[in-house]
Amino acid sequence: MTNLQNINTSEQSLREVKYYSTRVVIKELNQEGNLWYNSCNTCKSKVFIIDGIAKYSKCSKENLEYSLRYLIKLCVDDISATAIFIVFENEVEKIIGMPVTNLEKIKASNIEDYNKIIITISDKELIFSVKVQDKQYGNRTFRSITVQSIKEEFDEVITALTVDDIR
Repeated sequence: MTNLQNINTSEQSLREVKYYSTRVVIKELNQEGNLWYNSCNTCKSKVFIIDGIAKYSKCSKENLEYSLRYLIKLCVDDISATAIFIVFENEVEKIIGMPVTNLEKIKASNIEDYNKIIITISDKELIFSVKVQDKQYGNRTFRSITVQSIKEEFDEVITALTVDDIR
């Protein structure tokens, strides 16, 4: 297990990718905009709906098949530091407990129920496998931390037993 302080400050070159496992507590969900986006069913890139026509900006295709996909940012912490994790589809569904289409329907029909669901995300302690990469936009460099999977407590115990057994 790597703590957030080490993840946030580890030396790595631009575009170098490193992977870590870390145990953190979800403090809050960044709710700027929706928790989902329209996604191309083929490449999963963002699709824009303009005048009722689905367009993918990179290849200019029209009338693509698309669906909603989760994309959230979680503020997490451990005893060493805080960080923002980017989380996509399957892992968000594990955290929230339902598919994106269900949550969208709840938000559209009953905002109070939607808010109750969102509140339940906070204070969960989970083990994440994350991909860490420094990225540059213009003259600004930032560290991107993207969740690859959520580990079950059971997986960690088995790993620990296996390591102990080898010694």
